[in-house]
Amino acid sequence: MPVLAPNQTTKKNLREQIRQTFGPKPLDVQRQYLFDAVGYEPSPEQQHFHFLKDEHHGTPRFKLAVGGEQAGKSFSAAMELFSYLPWGELFWIVGPDYAQTHNEFNYIWEALEHIEGLDSYPSMPEKGSWTLRTVWGAEIVTKSSDDPAKIAGRAPDGILLVEAAQCPETVFLRCMGRAAPKRGWVCVNGTFENEKYAWYRLKYLEWRGSNIDGGRSCSLPTWSNRKLYPGGRLDPEIKRLERLKGPDWFKERFAGEPVPPRGLVFREFRPETHMREIERTSREEFEMYPSTDRVLLPEDTDDELWIDPGYTGGYSVLFVSVVGDTAFVYDEIYKQGWTGEEMASAAARHPRWKKVKKIVMDVAGRQHQAGKSQVETWYDITGLRARGTKLDILDGIQRTRISLRPHPETGVPGLILGPSCVRTMEEFCEGYRYPVDVKSQIGSSTLDVVVNEKPIDAHNHSAKAIAYGLIDNFGPVRRRRRGSLAKLPRRTTGWDYFG
Repeated sequence: MPVLAPNQTTKKNLREQIRQTFGPKPLDVQRQYLFDAVGYEPSPEQQHFHFLKDEHHGTPRFKLAVGGEQAGKSFSAAMELFSYLPWGELFWIVGPDYAQTHNEFNYIWEALEHIEGLDSYPSMPEKGSWTLRTVWGAEIVTKSSDDPAKIAGRAPDGILLVEAAQCPETVFLRCMGRAAPKRGWVCVNGTFENEKYAWYRLKYLEWRGSNIDGGRSCSLPTWSNRKLYPGGRLDPEIKRLERLKGPDWFKERFAGEPVPPRGLVFREFRPETHMREIERTSREEFEMYPSTDRVLLPEDTDDELWIDPGYTGGYSVLFVSVVGDTAFVYDEIYKQGWTGEEMASAAARHPRWKKVKKIVMDVAGRQHQAGKSQVETWYDITGLRARGTKLDILDGIQRTRISLRPHPETGVPGLILGPSCVRTMEEFCEGYRYPVDVKSQIGSSTLDVVVNEKPIDAHNHSAKAIAYGLIDNFGPVRRRRRGSLAKLPRRTTGWDYFG
């Protein structure tokens, strides 16, 4: 347990000053005041975590931090909760089991002792929940996620979910639900090492960009612990670890950053680059090129639907505004087990349905399978006839990759997703993959060798819809094919002039 240095301010005066700051939520300067009071000096990376900002430069209610090995993530998470204690009545520490909540509990206990903020000695039974109470009346309770149904009781003001990658998504959802009545905050904490559930990685990626939750994610790399690595990122020991076994191993284990899964088709996709908040405005205020945090689009654009029909695997309908060289996918309807009639009816109820002037669909939508084709179904319900041509999979991938690149003049990618396009983001970040062979090795590093240039035809419904729409609007990209290159004449060299 770290030793917290005493502060010169008398503890009695400190408590009185904290009492005077009571309000609906603390200011950053007030939280920093509490850090100073217990001698906590966050490193730059820890400071970034504690004072994350959303796209509106406010304090996000929901945070997710991924820690590298020995990064001090438990201590940072404990200090996060500690800095909110004077502004709430009840706080939870939730973990895979009770034992894995004890580190954070002990750190908070020590900090409160330092400022004489404990109301009484904590209750710490050998088995079961631990509790403590502060002099301000706030209570901290530990809970186990062994049974998500046990995460119940009075609504808390804040929840710390620790070792989250070892908890099923139902635990995360339960925490989000329990924080809702009091508009409480949720701080999710964990590592990618020994990760049991994919939701944690996907939520980290989703919260890196604009998202419907209003969440924010960041990494707490190993070198954020300046007590162990005073040189930070350039500490000699960190540099040695970086040289030890390849960049992917280093990124996940020490930098706290996810590595794209093996064989991922669109490794160019980055939520922080390609997902942005999309707002509508008058054409006079329209910004042709979006800013870092948000996109302003004209209210009166002629929109499109890009569709990949399906049933059991998935049925994707994307709402798109094409402005200049960029396609803005601002919403999605992504369902499993829905018929074409249900999808078309849902699309027709969308708030911007009257702006939709064109439908682009997989050419397979013209096929009749014991009934009307998808094209006919959509025409009967919406009055719009879908268009589409036969598309080679590799041409579609190449077109999408070109659109994911930043424009050479503006730096804006040719494809932007809105924060509601979560399932589309999951396809780009996790689902759509090539078949790979991982048997090849060089030294101690395992190489992923793509064994087929065509990806696995799964988890790609939005990706295919986007390929249809991009090619319909911008045309295919000339792609070199094997055996298609003509023989080029040999270039004349200096020696040829001598003979």
